[in-house]
Amino acid sequence: MPRPTTESHLATLRQLRSAPTAPQTIPALIEILRSKNLHGLVIKLAAELADQLTAKELAPQLAETITGLIAETTSKRDPGCEGKTAALKALINWEINAPDLYLTAAAYHQHEPIMGGSIDTAAEFRGLAALGIATTRPPNAIITLIDLLADPEPKTRMLTAIALGTWRGPEALPVLRLKAHLRDDDSDTFAEILAALLRQDEDQLSFIANFLYDRDLTHAEAAALALGQSKIAAALTPLTNAWPSLRRTSIATTLLMSISMLRTQPAIDWLIDQLAGTTATQSLDIFDALALHKSDPKLLTRLQDLIHAHPHLQPPFRQVFKIH
Repeated sequence: MPRPTTESHLATLRQLRSAPTAPQTIPALIEILRSKNLHGLVIKLAAELADQLTAKELAPQLAETITGLIAETTSKRDPGCEGKTAALKALINWEINAPDLYLTAAAYHQHEPIMGGSIDTAAEFRGLAALGIATTRPPNAIITLIDLLADPEPKTRMLTAIALGTWRGPEALPVLRLKAHLRDDDSDTFAEILAALLRQDEDQLSFIANFLYDRDLTHAEAAALALGQSKIAAALTPLTNAWPSLRRTSIATTLLMSISMLRTQPAIDWLIDQLAGTTATQSLDIFDALALHKSDPKLLTRLQDLIHAHPHLQPPFRQVFKIH
């Protein structure tokens, strides 16, 4: 019987994805993953389907597949590191206890040629390994996470910050605080570093609020996002205090959205209070922020009452809330 090809594996996976809960799906996935020399795309699609089904019985095959790919000296079978990354993501989502695998993955780099140089396609793979290391805590775990927090790739650093935010123990807080002082060139990564600080200790709120006044607006924006996403009620005060300084900057809309993301009544009240003194154009950003709560009938009633008193706000309100 001829050995299955990549094309035949992909055809089988398409069939399985059309009826994922069928009884033959998981046995078929196990059979595919046991095949030799699988292409990364096949591994990616199989791992994603397994993850969708929470098919933890496939964990040994996925771990073995990752190990085999790491041992190879070429990226030809898994270009873009897509197969390894999808497989590792499934293991992380399932909280599989595989500390040795996570340590090996944390040290893995996959440089692939691009025009004018090369790119490391294993950045997310290493970052996912950081999440596994934070959960399983192998020897020297915190040292490995510190190294990953200094990784050249932003995606790795960002996921490592998330991992440190979940770390149970006193070691993560000083590491994250030092990294916050040093900043990060990537705004998304810096936002995750600040968010991780808050997950470790809500008392870091005032420290993070100081970044709202950073000369680099990308760092101020990261602080606003971290405060808003924290949903800590006390974050409203520093965010609204920063509004006069930031309302005419490029991050004004982010600040308004961060206030709205707190999802507290005082935050909503503050946003509504700002509307009365704005022009129709200025009100658009505030309405956009309030639109996060457009399913709240009480909010719509309050806004309609406000518009009755300030008719110039009616066009932007209708534009944002899609009311005709």
